[in-house]
Amino acid sequence: MRARTGREFGDLDKGIAEELGSMLGLAITNARLFSALADRDRQLRLAMRTAPVRVFGLDLGLRYTMIEGTGYHAPEHVLGKTDLDLLGPADAEPIIAIKRRVLATGTPTRDIVRLSTPTGPRYFDQVIEPARDPGGTIVGLVGASWDVTEQRQLHAKLADAE
Repeated sequence: MRARTGREFGDLDKGIAEELGSMLGLAITNARLFSALADRDRQLRLAMRTAPVRVFGLDLGLRYTMIEGTGYHAPEHVLGKTDLDLLGPADAEPIIAIKRRVLATGTPTRDIVRLSTPTGPRYFDQVIEPARDPGGTIVGLVGASWDVTEQRQLHAKLADAE
């Protein structure tokens, strides 16, 4: 086989060409996967902006590393902070105890937590589970929470009516 310049290709040239072709194929596949992942990420972020749920990730120091969804604080205000930084001791300590228990036991949990707000107490249904690395070691927590205050108020009114 000859190049357009007339140069004859040798076995080494053919091997290099095959390797480059293989690498190009992998690069194209990776670009397609990255594009699909970016599309999924955009879709998830859009859904989270409109859903009444907040998804979060925390490191082993219980600092927020990821937060998406509706909530009382903007994500840039939350990232890198702990519940104690954001909520104060009375509200934060019970939540921190739940998160520490999940870290210690590796067992997911679902709890109702109470937060004080200027308009009165709010209640959140919260699911938390350990985040693990590929080897199974706990590297933090992931969770979701959603406001259930109105449902609790409705249940209380129904109970009072009975």
